[in-house]
Amino acid sequence: MTRSEATDIARRFLEVTDIDPATPEKLWQLSPDQIIKAQRQLTKLSFNRGRYSQEVRQTGMVLLPVVEGNIIPQTPLAAIQSGEAKDIPLMVGCTRDEWNLFLSLPGAEDLFSPTNVNEVEKSDLIDLLEKSVPGIGERAANLYEKMIQTSRQNATLADVYSAFEGDRMFRIPTLRIAEAHSEHTQNIYMFQFNWDKGSLGACHASDIPLVFGCTENPAGQYLCGTDPGAGKLSILVQNCWIAFARSSDPSTDGVGKWHPFEEENRHVMCFDDTTALHSDPFDCAVELWEGVL
Repeated sequence: MTRSEATDIARRFLEVTDIDPATPEKLWQLSPDQIIKAQRQLTKLSFNRGRYSQEVRQTGMVLLPVVEGNIIPQTPLAAIQSGEAKDIPLMVGCTRDEWNLFLSLPGAEDLFSPTNVNEVEKSDLIDLLEKSVPGIGERAANLYEKMIQTSRQNATLADVYSAFEGDRMFRIPTLRIAEAHSEHTQNIYMFQFNWDKGSLGACHASDIPLVFGCTENPAGQYLCGTDPGAGKLSILVQNCWIAFARSSDPSTDGVGKWHPFEEENRHVMCFDDTTALHSDPFDCAVELWEGVL
């Protein structure tokens, strides 16, 4: 974040915790509960984010690194856009259902808690999305509702919200990195994990057991399920990661030729029961985010 944004967060943090800026040493006296309460208050703030510097609600981590002009001279995206990383091969990606994990955590949106999820009206969803992307909440709700109902049976508005937030917080920012890097080099590869046999589908962190070969431990089975295919997929994934580390090219006999991401050929390797290279699997939603993120 910028220095001015960091200053605003610091000021608001002191206000919420009732600490005078003249006595910052009192921060050491705060309890963990007080710190968490203050952080949750700060998630309601909005700051300019992404390629288009549009105002977007934080909804997440608020104590972030500051672009102060010395150690961090510019944001990572700005550096990539200007070609600072053109000589560095990159692999970037996400999971398909990133936000499913966060909906299940304590303190998640009360609107979609297990006791409320079946009572949610579409108007509630529109109001919630409007807070995240002012001016296009209804358009976003309609688009993601159509996408989710097309792709899965018995979908709920919680699934719609999860898809929207997953794109806002993960998939679209990742796509912007790939787009920016591809303007300067062909050494940019994109992936998406669609393996959804775990308790929360293809949620945030469900890729970790697959990348590190720990699909059989309790955490791995929670995230990836007990299907024996998870172990086989893990080997496939690891071979790609090792190939990339060795040669800057993740192609292997298992997945075939992994073509780089390009503006005209937006290749994305999708890891699932059947792993394959897809062309622009994000195209249904990407137009919504033009001019926003």
